[in-house]
Amino acid sequence: MRIKIDNNKYILVEKTSFADEDSNIKEEISITVADENNQPLQDIARVRKSENKENNVELLVWEDCNNQDYTNKFSIECNESEEK
Repeated sequence: MRIKIDNNKYILVEKTSFADEDSNIKEEISITVADENNQPLQDIARVRKSENKENNVELLVWEDCNNQDYTNKFSIECNESEEK
C-alpha cells in the first residue's frame, strides 16, 4: 500500500518474507517513507512475531531520522478474544 504525503514522498506499507532458517521471524510488516520510485528514505515502524514469546508481537519504532537503528521496541501480548 502506498499513501502520498507530499509531492515526492509516500508512506509505503509492505509485507516482507525472510528465508533465514535460523531465525524465528519469517515475516514482518514494514512502514517506511519512500520516494516516488518506492526507494526507502526512512524507516517508521516494523511489526513482527516476537523472537522470544509465543503469543507476542514486536513493534519496532524509528523516531530519529538520523539513526538507522530503531529507537523503541514494544512487546505486545496477543490474547485470544473472549467474544464469540
